[in-house]
Amino acid sequence: MKRVYEVDCGYDNPSDLSKKGPILVVNIHSPSQSSDLLESDVWALVDTGATNSCVDLGLARRLNLRVVDKMQMHGVNGMFMAELYAAKIDVPDLKFMQVGPFAGVDLEKSKLGC
Repeated sequence: MKRVYEVDCGYDNPSDLSKKGPILVVNIHSPSQSSDLLESDVWALVDTGATNSCVDLGLARRLNLRVVDKMQMHGVNGMFMAELYAAKIDVPDLKFMQVGPFAGVDLEKSKLGC
């Protein structure tokens, strides 16, 4: 069964999430080894206009991703500090893997699409 995580406020399933833009399934790995799979079949929103790649803060914490830095970000609600998490995100359909850091953002609360 595929797990669905909200990556923008108010979207509980892939059908609703797809109204915000293109979606795809990703796998999240530990940054140290690509074989160390932490979570599979996570729905992700592709934001082609984003400056940074983000991971939902609740998901990052649940997976115990390591905080490696902080950075100032700008969202629809203004400027804020975000913790940066180390991870590898694998996009199987595109045969692509992106190595973090990924900004941890409470996407449900901030209504920020990263």
